[in-house]
Amino acid sequence: MVGVSVGKGGTERSRLRTSLQLPALVNMVLCVRTTIDLNDELMRKLKRRAADEGLTLRAVIERALRAHLEQRVPPRKKYRLSWRTEGGGLRPGVSVADFEHGSRLRDLMDGLE
Repeated sequence: MVGVSVGKGGTERSRLRTSLQLPALVNMVLCVRTTIDLNDELMRKLKRRAADEGLTLRAVIERALRAHLEQRVPPRKKYRLSWRTEGGGLRPGVSVADFEHGSRLRDLMDGLE
């Protein structure tokens, strides 16, 4: 942050700070920058395409992303969970109360008790 102190009370300093912050804030709101890692071969192809067409690298990437996003993807078939129950019950020696004491239940299930 750049600050200049002129005069009493620092009013010039706060005006300068505000005048520098506003453009930075507007730039942050209007421009989004994202860093992505691209395969070297893909990056060479992008640069070649941009040079061949006389476009910026940004324009080629944006055009490719827009074309990809405009493609309609057919909706996925809904997955239906089939639930099957088996008869049975708790192992001998296991009671519902054992669920409150996890370590004893694990020992019973592992055959340690």
